[in-house]
Amino acid sequence: LFVDSDGSFFEYFRSSWEEQLLTEEIPRSDVVGWYRNRDRKRTSLRVPYQQRGRWRPLYPDFIFARHVDGKVVLDILDPHDPTRADAVPKAKGLSRYAEKHGARFGRIQLLAKIGNDLRRLEVNDSEVRKAINVVDSSDALVHLYETAGL
Repeated sequence: LFVDSDGSFFEYFRSSWEEQLLTEEIPRSDVVGWYRNRDRKRTSLRVPYQQRGRWRPLYPDFIFARHVDGKVVLDILDPHDPTRADAVPKAKGLSRYAEKHGARFGRIQLLAKIGNDLRRLEVNDSEVRKAINVVDSSDALVHLYETAGL
């Protein structure tokens, strides 16, 4: 959505996962564009999550726009290492967000690199949300990616 006069865009990516996500998503025939949702910006999409009794903001990394049945639909795609201390609380926060606001979006996905694959949890699926809501450790979250990830 933001390019210079040459049609170029530069972005620094924190992980190869983000680049792999873009490599998978951009060639899709339904993709119209994408937006890098920046951390701690006033205009950024923030999803609340709770960690150690405090509410914090999750800034999902990407918002994609796609054509679906003649309409533009927005997707939230967030690659995040499931072994990090904040991974389970963020997953649960995104699950709560999808429960309340999922109908306004197409896909709401958490993504993680499992082996060489980028696995996706479709948080807009009620069964996946139920599974996320009972996850209590990083190991359990990794197992969920392995068993329920797309």
